Amino acid sequence: QDDACDEHNTQIVSGKFPVSNACGQYGLSYQDIRCTAVDKDKECPLDPNQSFSAVTRALYDRAPQPFKCAPKSQYPVTGYWDDRRIEENHQTAFSNELGRTDVEGCCW
Repeated sequence: QDDACDEHNTQIVSGKFPVSNACGQYGLSYQDIRCTAVDKDKECPLDPNQSFSAVTRALYDRAPQPFKCAPKSQYPVTGYWDDRRIEENHQTAFSNELGRTDVEGCCW
């Protein structure tokens, strides 16, 4: 619907979009997903030092920023997307559904 290759931050937790949704949404933990035996040779090892940002975000007004991942040295904790101020708020840790408050090791 948004014409993008990147996944968008779509899961609301306690009325907010956690930045750590980049590590998993709707009960999934992306860093724990493994390839089937047939595709095991295509699986990359986890790199906790990897850092990058997606390119696209949802197209609606005040949509959260593109997903990103980075080591805890760059983002010790992550907060949530503040759609009133139209910015990420990292002043207080805010967890996704699975309790993540960081974006380390979840680049995929």
